[in-house]
Amino acid sequence: RECTKALQICEKELGNDHPYTESCSTLFSKLKLGKAAKMNEEGLVLAKAGGDYRDVVKLFREALEIYIEMGREADPHRTALVHENVAAAYISADKLEEAIAASAAALKIYRRTLGDDHDVTKKRMEEHRSLLKR
Repeated sequence: RECTKALQICEKELGNDHPYTESCSTLFSKLKLGKAAKMNEEGLVLAKAGGDYRDVVKLFREALEIYIEMGREADPHRTALVHENVAAAYISADKLEEAIAASAAALKIYRRTLGDDHDVTKKRMEEHRSLLKR
């Protein structure tokens, strides 16, 4: 919250193009991305420890919200990986419909950013197809 307030003050008092505002904005973005990465990591640890899938998915979804909010500033492949983590959590809980939706979201990002001929995309397409066959 303090970072958001500081950024708003810089924007209001100094303008968007001022170097201090740009520095504050960059720092704020890095903090948000760090928070998303931490939430994703916590979700992975909780999943590995056998935590309730709802708690795991909640952490992943909160990370996704940040990545999606960040838009172009966020790494699309990290966003796709978190979608994959959501899918894995749902698979472990036998929530196939939700897993398919999360897998499809990840695949969409890979297709858009890497193209259909990239090895990563091909692998994710195959994994998605196998989910659809369950």
